[in-house]
Amino acid sequence: MTPRTRGAVFIALAVAGLAFATVDTPLHPAGLAIAALFFFLATGVFSRAGGLAHSLQPLVRISVRVEIRGLPLEGGAIFEVESIKAVGAGLLIHLRAASGGSRRLLKIAQPRSPRPEQSRFEIGSAAYVSWAGARQPLVAGTKAPAVVLIPVS
Repeated sequence: MTPRTRGAVFIALAVAGLAFATVDTPLHPAGLAIAALFFFLATGVFSRAGGLAHSLQPLVRISVRVEIRGLPLEGGAIFEVESIKAVGAGLLIHLRAASGGSRRLLKIAQPRSPRPEQSRFEIGSAAYVSWAGARQPLVAGTKAPAVVLIPVS
């Protein structure tokens, strides 16, 4: 299913939820909740993050090194990309260390200025970047991209 088709399905389900919410029954709040959920999912599909998630899909199951604001993540460790999803205006990338361990989340809020290149993929700026639940600080005086994913052989 293409992203546009998925978005259209989410919007149709949201409208159905709104229609259900107009019926005067004890389940009226459930219709509103369903509508809100599917409208939120549709915004992820049609957002900038949704387009990025779609264009980054070739990196799934690929080993990468990650840089956040010019600094290598965990000393330049190699990670395998497990999934790439958009939720609202955020880009969620699940990574697992190539040496094993648990899956961790790289969250890029409001990603902007993507630059796909031959040997790497840059996200130029973001509202913030978090790794495993902790916001990563801005590095003073640098103009490094927010996030860089570098495939390794």
